[in-house]
Amino acid sequence: MKQVVRDLWVTRLVLAIIRAAKWLSYYLRHSAALSRRYDPTHSQAKIMKQAHTIEKGLSFGRIRPHFGAEKRARLIEEMQNSRAAGDNAAAFAVGAGVLSAYLGWHRDTGETGGDIAALETLVAGFGSSGFGGTVPYRPNYTPEQTAAYNAMVMERRSVRNFRPDPVPLEILRDAIRVATYSPSVCNRQSWAVSIVQNPAKVKAALALQNGNRGFDDTIGNVLVVHADVRGFLDEYEMFEPFVDGGLFSNALVNALNAHNVGSCCLNLCSSHHKVMELAATLELPPGLFPIMMIACGYAADGCRVAMSKRLEPLIFVN
Repeated sequence: MKQVVRDLWVTRLVLAIIRAAKWLSYYLRHSAALSRRYDPTHSQAKIMKQAHTIEKGLSFGRIRPHFGAEKRARLIEEMQNSRAAGDNAAAFAVGAGVLSAYLGWHRDTGETGGDIAALETLVAGFGSSGFGGTVPYRPNYTPEQTAAYNAMVMERRSVRNFRPDPVPLEILRDAIRVATYSPSVCNRQSWAVSIVQNPAKVKAALALQNGNRGFDDTIGNVLVVHADVRGFLDEYEMFEPFVDGGLFSNALVNALNAHNVGSCCLNLCSSHHKVMELAATLELPPGLFPIMMIACGYAADGCRVAMSKRLEPLIFVN
């Protein structure tokens, strides 16, 4: 009877509305969409956003002198807010580097009129980190490098039979570091990862995910990818945490594969209650929302994997 009620159209509609409302509530509570108070994580996201906007302008084929005055003002204001609070030294260094590169372009092109002199004086007090600006594009990969990359990505399969030994932390950390080069909205990099290797916590985490039965007893290493909702600033970014986190997760499993570490993405299409229970199990700070669980480890001897035949992609050429 319970399953019959659950399968009713109206029941599924109500459940969908409830789940959507819970995510909306969580997003509005932890993002900066409605917040007007200073928050260090919101401030970091604002610095990274405005800095990247200026940095993008410096990468155009045709650069307009004195561009981005409003963006510059917002960046400087947020950098000063963070510095006054003693927060976000790394993001501050990015902002200082971008502003230095901006001024450098104006000096090199002789466009030093307007407010450039005043900006020079202000930015001199920030220091130049060299952590922002532009670098030459590197498109010169050899056919052999391209073939090796294609093989590494196309030969990856989900492993569901692992050896019991843990993956060394230095390998997991290196794969995570590589994954941070994934694209993200305005280079905000609003993600985090929990490395779970304690057997009791691995078991507790897997119990909150639907999709690991039959091989859960072989899983000794779990990575949980979290969206840092505090890094999103507006209501229209409500679904961006899943986009950015998904890009990061994909890069992470490919980076693991490059280390010969097998992986299996265990989606977290679970109830809001279960996701919050997982966050509590992992002792996460408020605002980190688990979006992907990845079982990983070395494949057992004789391990076989699902073929997972790919269909032809749906492509539209305009």
